[in-house]
Amino acid sequence: VVVGELSAALETHESLVRDRLQGLVGTDDRAAASNAALWEGGTFVFVPRGVHLELPVETVTTATGAAGRVTTRTLVVVEEGASATVIDRYLSPDLGGNVQASSAVEIYAAQGADVEHVAVVDWGAGMRHHLIVQAHTGKDANVRSVVVTLGGDVVRVEPTMICAGEGADARALGLFFASGRQHFEHRVVSRHEAPRAYSNLLYKGALKDRAHTVFFGNLIVPPGAPGTDAYQTNRNLVLNEGARADTIPFLEIETAEVRCSHAGAVGRVDDEHLFYLMSRGVPEATAKRLIVLGFLQEVLEHVALEELRAELEAALERKLA
Repeated sequence: VVVGELSAALETHESLVRDRLQGLVGTDDRAAASNAALWEGGTFVFVPRGVHLELPVETVTTATGAAGRVTTRTLVVVEEGASATVIDRYLSPDLGGNVQASSAVEIYAAQGADVEHVAVVDWGAGMRHHLIVQAHTGKDANVRSVVVTLGGDVVRVEPTMICAGEGADARALGLFFASGRQHFEHRVVSRHEAPRAYSNLLYKGALKDRAHTVFFGNLIVPPGAPGTDAYQTNRNLVLNEGARADTIPFLEIETAEVRCSHAGAVGRVDDEHLFYLMSRGVPEATAKRLIVLGFLQEVLEHVALEELRAELEAALERKLA
């Protein structure tokens, strides 16, 4: 197993890194090209064939200045029959000025591999962050991308799940809580390039105050991928007047014999649910908090690591308070 700084790995493990680096997040658009040219720090994770990591690999990216730029890159390579969990955290206190952050994550899961990648975006005020995640899922491999968006002034997340092998299972999962004047945008894509693969895009979030969230999801099934089984769901819970959620689920189906669905919804706390809890002595604020946590639980249940799941629940409770 190799875990190390990405630029150092280019020298010490060139054969493992060079052919894959920028293979998924290259220079096709301005944001990707900027990251490819300017990244300063990064992480390389390599798990050889048949090896199962019992503990997660975890990195932390932070910012401390009043202005500037943070540019990072993560490369994860998991070979045939191996498994790993990788956690990327993006954390900072409230910053004195506008700081720009750019992050790119490339995940390669070979045949029969099992990979979970968790990105926790919890910046303080003053941060604008663009996060790109791309995963290449091989034959009979399983990849779960979990993005938790809690902090930062403006955050744009772009996960893309590529089902490259028959029987691949690729899931893009996300939860978010926006408050104040935060703007969170999630553009999630699942692309099926092989027959009889499964994908699931599930993003759920809550927002309050004057926050604004945008979800754009797309399932792409080009010719040559019959037997595709794919789902896409985005649900938003608006906690007060003035907050706004936009949801745009989309399908591009170019082959027959597929089972695909998409759904998007924006709503507020159900009055009956609130009344039920309050009628049993639960204060209104506590009742709302319980309803929101229950609403987001569907995504949290997909986080395999129990300690991380408990930590995320605590972070959500703090934000709700």
